[in-house]
Amino acid sequence: MSRRRTIYRPANAEGVSERDPAEEVKLALTKPGAIGVPDVVMLSEVSWLDVPALAERLDLYAVQFGGRGSPEAGVALVSRKPIRDAVLIAGSDAGEGIRARGILVARTFGHTTAAIHVPPLRATLAQESYLDRLRIHGDAAIIGGDWNLPPMVVRRRYPERTYTGRGVLGVLMKPAAFDGLGATTPVNVRSDHPAVDVPVYRKVKR
Repeated sequence: MSRRRTIYRPANAEGVSERDPAEEVKLALTKPGAIGVPDVVMLSEVSWLDVPALAERLDLYAVQFGGRGSPEAGVALVSRKPIRDAVLIAGSDAGEGIRARGILVARTFGHTTAAIHVPPLRATLAQESYLDRLRIHGDAAIIGGDWNLPPMVVRRRYPERTYTGRGVLGVLMKPAAFDGLGATTPVNVRSDHPAVDVPVYRKVKR
């Protein structure tokens, strides 16, 4: 019996404010953290970038819905392994000064995985809607992205799962999805929010 490690990295590219998040996204996809480059990256604020096109140039797999600049394109999932069965679920509707936000769900590295961007606290109704829909559509074993909430609040909201992160970025997991966790470490990708590396371990038979 041995352990296999998968590094999940939520990263916020600040695409809405910069209108060109390519630099941050490229760093998020390729920059090594304390234990190496990520295997799966959950991106938020990337509506102004064609993430699959960038990923293809880097020999990575990616999924993103909607056209450039659309609300649907705000989240994306990138992986070093093929991505299957991708869908975009409504997270919250437009209102309270923010655009609609989706929940991107797909399967990679043997797990159903979601890339998210929870609305900010100032949009109270939208945030509650998004968090509730995460629970309703909670089939994803791994949920990562920008939670716009401190870690303790996320843990209290989903006590049946395990959450680890730094600042507003983190990964929420079903206990059955892993056998151990490594230290969570920040990675500077030139965004206002450092990306976060979460090493997840699974026991595998040789």
